[in-house]
Amino acid sequence: MNNLFKPFSNISASKLLQIILNIGFLVILLVGVNSLYSQCNNFSEITLSETTNSTGSYYLDQFFYREKKAIESFFKVKANLNFSPNTNYVNAVAINNGYLYGNNGTIVFTKGIINDLKEIELKLACVLAHEFGHILQYKYGWQFKEHKNDELFCDFIAGIYLSNRPFLLHDFPANYSEALELGRESYVGLYTQHRYGDFEFNDPDHHGTPDERVNATAMGFYLSGYCDQYYGRNNSYFPNISQLYKISQNMIEQGCAELERGEEIFTNYSENYTNCTKALFSEIESVFYRKIWVEFDIYEGREYGMRIHVKFNANKLMYKNCDLIAYFYFASGTEIHDYNGNYRTVTGQVSVGHSFKPNYENALYSDFELFIPYSELHIGRGKNDLKFNLIAFKGNKQLGPPSKFYSFYVNY
Repeated sequence: MNNLFKPFSNISASKLLQIILNIGFLVILLVGVNSLYSQCNNFSEITLSETTNSTGSYYLDQFFYREKKAIESFFKVKANLNFSPNTNYVNAVAINNGYLYGNNGTIVFTKGIINDLKEIELKLACVLAHEFGHILQYKYGWQFKEHKNDELFCDFIAGIYLSNRPFLLHDFPANYSEALELGRESYVGLYTQHRYGDFEFNDPDHHGTPDERVNATAMGFYLSGYCDQYYGRNNSYFPNISQLYKISQNMIEQGCAELERGEEIFTNYSENYTNCTKALFSEIESVFYRKIWVEFDIYEGREYGMRIHVKFNANKLMYKNCDLIAYFYFASGTEIHDYNGNYRTVTGQVSVGHSFKPNYENALYSDFELFIPYSELHIGRGKNDLKFNLIAFKGNKQLGPPSKFYSFYVNY
């Protein structure tokens, strides 16, 4: 045997393969380390051989372990998590070296960023989820043309994780609303108080301004909360990872992070169906009410009453049997009860509905009509102040939130 290989003559094939891989990795580091990084910043001062799998704190190690497992489980991705104890530079980095370890990449946190954020763990969780966004990019080969948009995509992913985190870790304060508010405070603080964003617009490593990063995170955060609230947990309505990428791509291409805050889209979407709203919801089974108007005092056949007109978008519902229903209330919010069984819900509330079946993935109904006779409102003589709202269903699944209330009065 050649003398060069004698030191390896008693080593198993698998051990020898690992040694060769490690040598190859060192060569890669020597000749082109910067090409491996996600460019969350210039990490030339990090020496991977000096990283460790511990922060040096048992408590923080347990924190990172729990967060890492939750993120990996939720997004179906795997990564090494290392720490650089001798680096005071404030940042974290994702490395595309999964082919060496049988996973999707490596994440490194510096001592600087841990010290900067350890007082509020949710901020560390937000950064970790952001870096896992890059790991997702490595796994699926996703990359935007502009580096800033890669970073905004990862902020979007971080927002989704923060919204789901209480469920994944069974980590609730007093209630879910408080958990969400803590999550929101963490990412807003991260990008505004800690200034994890920049204004170096001509720098190829530009990550987005603090406002852009807050907005991108908010869109993921509120998208996830929207799905939880109206479709429930652990259901087929929540977008899969490919849909999430498409949604974020649509969002970024429309410049949504620059134009609108995520929470505004989710609270005002019915009155403000912008391209950003469409970008966020076009991949989800959903109905969006664009406009509602009413014709009063009209006849349909021999019946005298009112006709509701609705303009709405139906997304991802092609060839699905759906229903649109109007529910009637007194102006005080009290349900109007039916007395003859003609126009009613199963619980006896006055309502009127009609089925629809879209022929397109993203269909627009420009004038959908619902007629109800005044006699079926079961109201007293004189002026009655009333209101209604609309809810769409696919079977017993509600297709998003109700429309806003339409107030009106009837002299009967």
